[in-house]
Amino acid sequence: MRLVCLAASFAVAAARTVQNEEERYVRRWADNGSRARCDAPSCSWIEAFGPVDVGCRITVDRVGLDDAKGPELTLKFADGSKLALAAATAAGVDRFATRPALCEYAPRGGGEKPGVALLMVANSPAYLFRLWPPFLNKLLYAADAGLRPFLWLGELPEALEHPTNPECLNSKTVALRDLPKGARRLRSFYDHRAGAGDDRDVARVSNHYVKMPAALAALAAPGVSGLYYVDLDAVTAWPWTVDPGLLSEHRNGFSDVTFQYGYDINVPAAENANILRWKVHGSRFYVRDTPKGRAFFSDWFANRCTFKDQYS
Repeated sequence: MRLVCLAASFAVAAARTVQNEEERYVRRWADNGSRARCDAPSCSWIEAFGPVDVGCRITVDRVGLDDAKGPELTLKFADGSKLALAAATAAGVDRFATRPALCEYAPRGGGEKPGVALLMVANSPAYLFRLWPPFLNKLLYAADAGLRPFLWLGELPEALEHPTNPECLNSKTVALRDLPKGARRLRSFYDHRAGAGDDRDVARVSNHYVKMPAALAALAAPGVSGLYYVDLDAVTAWPWTVDPGLLSEHRNGFSDVTFQYGYDINVPAAENANILRWKVHGSRFYVRDTPKGRAFFSDWFANRCTFKDQYS
């Protein structure tokens, strides 16, 4: 009987510790302008962010792929408040333009949470619902692959839209891709604050850069030791089989950051020959929760330049 009571006491203490860690995490990221949200040397930029609502949970209320009403979901925030979102009315929701949120999908049934996150970002609920089928695709794949799905909803503060490393504008890559012309077209598509006649400097950075603060916020979540990021519009072909080497970058400790994952030391080298592990794809990456991993994303944002994050 004493052993049973002792085990129960340990379980209660462990649950209380987890709850305390979650509460500290929520308070730290809700602290307006706090530098404590990022411990990397070049992270002073995070002071321009107001409160960020981490620790919220996503519940899918209506899949809505085959009915006229469309999809619906509910966000439950750490303070207990809830926000219902629907595709039909999402365009009128502007809350996240000034107060971002990092929310975790909470599948029914719960269970023990994996230590590896799958991160996605959307600048607004309207953009999320625009890409609703790919979003559902990744939620289902994450469940099969043993990943914790996180979604960042929100814009960059306008104070951070200015480039800090404009030297990249003189690069051959920028010139060949005719960046100003392309940026003008893309800004009106991605940034809901920019209309067709937007005459702001097209070299200003865009909400493509929210993946950096989003990654830092997700890495700070209790229990997360690494994360995989993938763009919201990416999909995994169905039916799928989860690649045994999918999480190899995390499990084997290959690096703190990589932009090409799936390399597996347990298979013949020839099978990995086409894996260019250091070819930069801003649309997908892996980062470990280490000082070097966090510092990389802090530096990436600190050296922002142009509309697209890959040029930084």
